[in-house]
Formats: sequence, structure tokens, C-alpha cells
Amino acid sequence: MNRVLWAALIAAMTLFCACDNEDSGSQGGSVLPMLQIVTTTLPPGQPGLPYSTAIEATGGTGAGYTWSVIAGSMPANLTLGAQSTPNTTLTASDGDYYPAPGRQFTIQVEDSAGNKAHMPYAYIADYGPPPPPPSPPSIVTTNLPNTVLGSPYLQFVHAAGTTSYSWSLVMGNLPPGLALGATTTSALEIYGTPTQLGTYHFTLHCASAGGYDEQQYTIVVEYPYSFPFSKNYLFVCDLSVHTSGTVNNDMRYELTAILQGLSYQDEFDIMVYNDSLQGGRQYLWGSLMPATQGNVAAAITWLNSAAFQPAGDVSNTLYDAWEDSFNHPAVDHVLYFFHYVAGHGAAVLADLPTWAAPYPNRENTFVGFSPDGAAATFGQQAASITGGTYIAV
Repeated sequence: MNRVLWAALIAAMTLFCACDNEDSGSQGGSVLPMLQIVTTTLPPGQPGLPYSTAIEATGGTGAGYTWSVIAGSMPANLTLGAQSTPNTTLTASDGDYYPAPGRQFTIQVEDSAGNKAHMPYAYIADYGPPPPPPSPPSIVTTNLPNTVLGSPYLQFVHAAGTTSYSWSLVMGNLPPGLALGATTTSALEIYGTPTQLGTYHFTLHCASAGGYDEQQYTIVVEYPYSFPFSKNYLFVCDLSVHTSGTVNNDMRYELTAILQGLSYQDEFDIMVYNDSLQGGRQYLWGSLMPATQGNVAAAITWLNSAAFQPAGDVSNTLYDAWEDSFNHPAVDHVLYFFHYVAGHGAAVLADLPTWAAPYPNRENTFVGFSPDGAAATFGQQAASITGGTYIAV
């Protein structure tokens, strides 16, 4: 074939190709390079993983590209990227599950002159086992420490095994004064200041997309003091109507706890006072008794009987009862449980130095149960006079 014929054939083929790819274009009288998509295949996606790949086009006007899907449909989580560029991207937040041959679709590019090119694709995901389901949370904190009344409390319940958490209290109650912190973290905060004595059982529930876990807990709110039990001691308790309800319950709770902590070498007695009692006061035994198992059990039964129910007033009995508490030379430790002192507090304080003088080694503990201002001041002054200790509960 001679050179002239060969040149003519090449020119004819060039003109044919430019026109065959849906559109051909010219700009300023010159023939544009043919618009074509040069990316012919897509890499496979990985199930459960992010996906991104570029699709490249060349030729045409070099500007104003528009990309679209003209046939078939892409997987729902695949999207075409930026327009007006010679390249676009296919992206997905995570892989999809499509077995071979995959989802088939055709992508078209169009330039600013209306030239078009297209390319068919098949998106194939590597078909393997689906990712494992989310793990359920596991609560790893199995117990919580006890606390004392009126003392700030801060503890954390920890969970593991997942990335999202939702905590809730599903059974029982926290001690009054305590609360749950943020409920969407791996460490659940329990905080506050307990305001009521007692033993509190509750169940915490921790959930995530993978399931849940639950754990039972117990917090005991105790008194903020302990007694250095000596050998012989006397409990003196205000049992007037002013102590009805919570105060009376707290006294019984404390006395029960102390009695259960005694050893067989200890001796004890309990005195209660109000003006409904004969003589304004009453003793459990009337003399110190050894803290045998039987005597302790009998005392606890007495505390929970009608004999320890509030009645009468305190006004005319406070002075006599407290004076009488010093008529027991063998007592090493006296604990005064009181709530209300009425108008006789001043008289008690005036004579307390005289009563206490013969017993310089006696321990005196004054425990104000929910005392008002006057009672609190009375307890502090009584402790100061006797060299004892005052505690507000």
C-alpha cells in the first residue's frame, strides 16, 4: 500500500473513532481527543470494611465532566464522588455482601461539549463469613464497699467487652443520697452522700447492641464511728415520742450492731427514759449482765418489741435519767443516745461536772440522732465537760 493511501486511511479512521464514542467534538476548528473512561475494572470490596476506588476518564474538552449511572444499579452503599473533574471515586462506608458475579451497572461521563463515554462494571465483594456480631458487655466489678452515714461516697462499676454502653438500675434501690453518674460510659459512677442508715440491695443492668449483663450489689450504710468496747458499759436512750420513726429505727439499728459485736467478756445494760414509764426510766436488766449469746439475743428481741417503742415526753425525765447513769460505778463506758433535750438541758449541763467528777476514767459518748440546734449544742457541751466525744448522726 502506497504512502498516500495509508495516510488517507489513517485520517478516515481517526474521524470515525471520534464520532463513534456517542459524540465527537471540535473546539476552535480542531478535532478533540476522544473522550473515554480508562478504568475498566473495579477492585473487589471487603465485607464490613470501607471501600474507595478511583475511576479515570481522558480526552474530550478536559472540563465540566458529569458522572452518572445510566444502566443497572450500584450497591446501595456505593456513591459516586465529585463532578466536574476528569476523575471520580466510588466510595462506601463499609463493604457490602454480594456474591460473584456481583452487582452490574454502567457509568457514563459527559464533558462540557456533550461528548459522552461509558463503561460497564461489576462490583464484586469478597464473599466470606460475615463479621461477628457485637460482643455483649461484661460487668467486671463484682462488689462495692460499704460506707458511713454523712460521708461522701464515690465508686465506679466497670464493664468491658464492647464499645457502647447503656447502664440502668433495674431492681432495688441505692442508699438515699447516692445517685448514678453518666450511663453511657464503660465506668458507671456511683456518687453522693448517704443520708439514711441501712442495708441496700440493687441490681445494675449494662446493655449494648450485642446483649447485656447484670450484677447484684449490696451497700451497707453504717454509723460514722466505732466503739472501743471496754468491758462494762451502759446505753442510755431517749425513748420519748420525739424519737418516733427514723430516729427510733436508727437507735435500734445501732444498738443491735453494737450488741452483736460484744464478746463474752463484756457486760452491759440498757436504760430508756420518758415520762410514760414508771419513775421516768426503765432498765433492761437493772444491773450489768455478761454478753453471752443468750443475753445478747434477749436484748435484741427486747429492742424490737413494744418495750422499745417511743412514748411520752422527755422534759421531766432527762435530768433524772442522766443523773442516774452515774450511779453505776462499775460502768466503764456510757453511750447517751438522744434527740431532743427540751428545757432541762441547761440543768443537766450545770450539774454534769459534779456527776462526772468521781469517774475521771469513764468514757462518755454523746450521740445526737438528727438533733436540732439546741440538742447539738447540748451534746457538744456535754462532751467538753466530761472529756468525752460528741457525734451527730
